[in-house]
Amino acid sequence: MEDKNIQNTEEEKLLTEDTNPELAPEDVDAIFGECDEEDVKWNMTREELDAAASEILGVDTETLKGCSKEIAEDALLYYWNPKRGGLHMLIDETGEKLVAGSIISFEKLLEEFRGGRRN
Repeated sequence: MEDKNIQNTEEEKLLTEDTNPELAPEDVDAIFGECDEEDVKWNMTREELDAAASEILGVDTETLKGCSKEIAEDALLYYWNPKRGGLHMLIDETGEKLVAGSIISFEKLLEEFRGGRRN
């Protein structure tokens, strides 16, 4: 079985580099489309997840309200730092997360999360 832990590779460096371009909420909506937030049940409260993302991304929780999107089909929240060079992350209802620099696309981040990668 393949080890899903991040190893010291070029990909690991890409997953942790801090090179995020600015993402506007409408850009994220274009990527994800609409979702019904009531379909997802969370073990952690949204406030707890927002607080965790705020600490990791270095963005205040008020700003994060406009920089997050629910991925209902995977029961995930996607957060991003709106400043150029920031990080973005996926977090599930238990608090498991995958954080990466923006050089890693959202699609790659989601693929890696679905494949079991966490950091």
